[in-house]
Amino acid sequence: MGKNIRIVFFLLLVSLSMYTVRIAGPISVADCGGLLFVIYSLLKFKKVVLSDFNMTFFLWVFVSFISSMSLMFEDYFTLTGFFGTSVRILVSVLLILCIPLWLKTKSQKLSVTLSLLAVVIFHSLIQLAFFVLYYLNKAPFLNLIPHGDQSNRQHWLNVYDYTFYTRFGGIFEEPSWYSWFMVACLGLIISFEIQNKVTLINKKKWLIILSALFLTYSIAGITSVCILIGYKALHKSSAAKLKVLLISSITIPSVILMNPDSALLSRVTGILTGNDGSSNTRIFDSFNKLILVISNNTSGTGVGNSLEGVIYYDFANTFSIPSTQNGFVEAFVSTGLIGGAIFMIPFIYFTMVKKYRLSFITMALVFFTTNALFIIVMWFFISLSYYLFKNPEKQIVTIN
Repeated sequence: MGKNIRIVFFLLLVSLSMYTVRIAGPISVADCGGLLFVIYSLLKFKKVVLSDFNMTFFLWVFVSFISSMSLMFEDYFTLTGFFGTSVRILVSVLLILCIPLWLKTKSQKLSVTLSLLAVVIFHSLIQLAFFVLYYLNKAPFLNLIPHGDQSNRQHWLNVYDYTFYTRFGGIFEEPSWYSWFMVACLGLIISFEIQNKVTLINKKKWLIILSALFLTYSIAGITSVCILIGYKALHKSSAAKLKVLLISSITIPSVILMNPDSALLSRVTGILTGNDGSSNTRIFDSFNKLILVISNNTSGTGVGNSLEGVIYYDFANTFSIPSTQNGFVEAFVSTGLIGGAIFMIPFIYFTMVKKYRLSFITMALVFFTTNALFIIVMWFFISLSYYLFKNPEKQIVTIN
């Protein structure tokens, strides 16, 4: 059973990671993978799990759909965006009804966690392979995108050629998207390690993972993983804490001194001084967009129409990038004050219960990096953040 679970979740997560790879029209590999998982789970178990957790999201979906339908006659509102995103949300909610069926025992939870680790190593090796092939001029399948030119961004297998460094993102469309995916997986793995007092990621695996992550040059991703590692260090013995502190105090200054004029260091300096455009967009512009939308309509922009809504209400043409760049903000922008408040209930609960605090930190770091809330893989991570550490559910509905 354990081996079967590992295979199922490995294949599921690999398919979910390809959420930008289109099969036909808006339908992605992730959409098909999530739907196949739901169908397989229903056929295998013939039941679903209902709990306060997923019923909260059912309520959120209901409120979101009602509020969105009230906005259908707004000038900016598109039915294609609404219906396409709505179908993806419904599949995502079905997914969270099925996930706990696979997580009834500690051994099953271990198997799922090992699947997460296998996928992390899988994507890390792909990242490193692309890096080597690129510099050996053996990777004509990679799309080279010059700095500042985002016209080819919708292509798969992109490499971003910045002025001072080249960013890699594996099979992901953007290096930062590779980063948030890795942060989500690693946060859950580390949380499992802490709560079960086991070590799943050894030094060799960390070397592979961190080497691949560094090639993204994603400040948010690298910082997030450092935070997760620091959180784990705080739960170790005093000697282990001191060892981590000494290694960090030596390694970080050494890296800086080896190349004090590096573009990465300049980027960090820009963030700390408030002069980095990307971080400013994530931190300040996202909340400014929230204020802009809510001040015009407390119901938000409607599901699948946040970009259109921000552009429509931005009369002064303030924002060069209309997306919110923040998952929590996106929930409020898309579904309004009531919908956003309902969406936040499980995450507020995470902060109140000790065993879920790293789950909250993980998802907060992910949502700081991306606003990609309405994709199936995000709901997979949200569901695991709860059910991987939850006692077996009692509210089970059998499907005849």
